[in-house]
Order: sequence, then C-alpha cells, then structure tokens
Amino acid sequence: MRYRWGLAAVMMVAATAAGAQESRPPGPGSLAEWMLSGNGAAVGIGAVGESGLAVAVRGPAGPRLIQLDGKGRTLEDWTLPGSDAQPRAVAAPPGAVALVAGPAEPPGHEHGIAVWRLQSGADGRLKQDWLRRFRRTALDGASGAVALEDGGVVVVGRTGAEGAWVLRLDAEGEAAWRRLASPIAPDGVFEAHAAALAPDGDVLVAAYGAAATHEPGGVWLLRFDRNGTDRAQTVIDEAEDEHPEAVAAFADGGVAVAGWTLAVADGTRAPAAEARAWLMRLDGTGRIAWDHRWPGGLGRIQAVAALADGSMLVAGQVAGTALLARLDAAGASLWEWRRPGGALHALTLLPDGGAAAAGERRGRPWVVRFGY
Repeated sequence: MRYRWGLAAVMMVAATAAGAQESRPPGPGSLAEWMLSGNGAAVGIGAVGESGLAVAVRGPAGPRLIQLDGKGRTLEDWTLPGSDAQPRAVAAPPGAVALVAGPAEPPGHEHGIAVWRLQSGADGRLKQDWLRRFRRTALDGASGAVALEDGGVVVVGRTGAEGAWVLRLDAEGEAAWRRLASPIAPDGVFEAHAAALAPDGDVLVAAYGAAATHEPGGVWLLRFDRNGTDRAQTVIDEAEDEHPEAVAAFADGGVAVAGWTLAVADGTRAPAAEARAWLMRLDGTGRIAWDHRWPGGLGRIQAVAALADGSMLVAGQVAGTALLARLDAAGASLWEWRRPGGALHALTLLPDGGAAAAGERRGRPWVVRFGY
C-alpha cells in the first residue's frame, strides 16, 4: 500500500514581546545567498574547516572548484586542467575535499571517472593532493560520492552497459575495492546514482534498475561493509518509475531516498518532462514508512540530509522554483523555502550546525547558506 502525504498547512510561529504576539511563517534561519562569478551551475558542495565551503561548478571551461570562506568570499578558484569531464559530486573527508567528475555532456574525447583530492593546508586553503582516473569501458561515468572517516571516498556510477560500479578509494587515491552490480536482464539498465554512510560505517548505494531501457524501473538500495562485502539489497518497487538522486542514513537504521518519479499507465511511463519531485523514508527493517509528493510538483529532489532528531533537509527544484525544505520523521513539512528562477543540486551539513546548498540561478552558480 502506498502512503501519500500532502504538505502541511503553513504554520505560524508565535513570539511574545512586550505583551503582544508577533507571528511569521516558518522557514530557514540566518539565510544568506551568494551568486558566484561566471556562468554555469554549482553541482556539488562540501564543508572546509569549521565554516568554509568547497563548491563544484559545471561550466564551459571544464571542472571548476571554488573555495569560499564563512562569509561567502572566494579564497581560491580553480579550473582543473587536463579534462573535458564535468563535476558530478563533492565529498569532504576529514581535512580534505574530493571532487568527482564524469564524462562531459555531450561526450567529448575523454571518458571515465576522474577524482581530484585537495588537502587543507595550515592556512586553511585547499591545495591539490592527487588526481586519479578510472575507466573500464568507453561509457563509464560517475554520479555520486561519499566521504569516509579514514580519509577515503566511495564513488558510484556506471560502467558501460555492464551495470552499477562502486569504487572505494583510500586516502592516497588507491582502489581498495571495486564492486559491479549487473542489470537484472540482458537488455536491462542498472546504474548507481548516490551514496551515503550509515552510522555503523556501512556504505549505502541507491541505484536505478529496469529490465530494459524502454521499460519502467525502480530503486535498489545496496549495502556494503567497509571491506566491500555485499551485506544487503532492498528493492523499492512502487507503482511508478522512481529514479534516485540522493540517499541519507539515520541513527535508528532508517534511510531516506529522494529523486523523481514518472507516472506509469498500461506499462508505459510518462515523458521525462513530467518528472515529479519524490522523497521516501524506509524504517530500520527496509519497509516503506512513507513517501512524499509535492502538490503540483513537477521537478526533482537532488539532495537529502538526515538530521539527528530523525527529520531531514531536502533540496531541489519544484514547479520551476528552487526548493529547500525540512520534513519531520513522519513526513510532515516543518518549513519550506522557494526561490523563483533557480534550482538546487547539492546539500551539505556544516560543523557549525548550519547547512548549505548549491545550484544555479539565472545561468550562474549559486550558494545558499542557512540554519534549520
């Protein structure tokens, strides 16, 4: 059975001052917006130190990484040389930042996955540590990454038509293990799109699978231990064609998966232009606790972050507006913030207790820093 949750009515928070009551709509606190230089879209973001940010930008000149201080001022701005690939994700191991890039769109002469690691120096500025390239087939690509506590990183994506590819790198950039998950049928599709770290150190991977490229598919949630052993696979197959873009793990063993869905009628899925923003929470046993659709919500959820109280932050685009929202553990909306003419693609929690999201607005890279 499927559960759908509508958005909660806009709540009013009452504050008493000098015997009078003043109310305001709920929303993020301490919000600041920064438009970055140049054209393109910010597609990845990670924390640097206590208050800095590293922002990956997809632009016309190749992979670009911008380091910002806590007030949004640019400290460094690199266009990483020797690649026509475009950034896909940022992961932030302790004291470092890893930028993951995949093939350009449309594809250029270079194929495969590129991973840059930049180390934070004594002055707080990032400096390139190493670059590694990985390729099994001419159609390889990366989609997501997650940082590990030992300084390593797990990169997920695809390897040609062979299936989902999960690659674990240590702090030196060497491959500690690689795993391949094949499609369920000879003509099928199986691609890993996002990764997260569970409280016990396991790596969670959200993948999309379908029996054929033209058929509706669903979400697979894969679980590997720190040595790459396949511990579990959960199939999330609802009535629609669900595509994961983000995954997050909670302390109670629950998992949030977010992305977009296409309606399915008589075995045929709706056109991609009719994608609807989608968010789902699984309980600790892997069962669906609830799923959330936004009313009039053509668009996509691109990022999700799990909070200590069981609630979550999401970022994306809905109905032509950039979306930030916080939902409680039961799926009810606590607050929602939108900005016309924009889209948010990435989200990160910060050591100071805040959060930051990255995206694009009016053709330029855009960063939003906020409290929740």
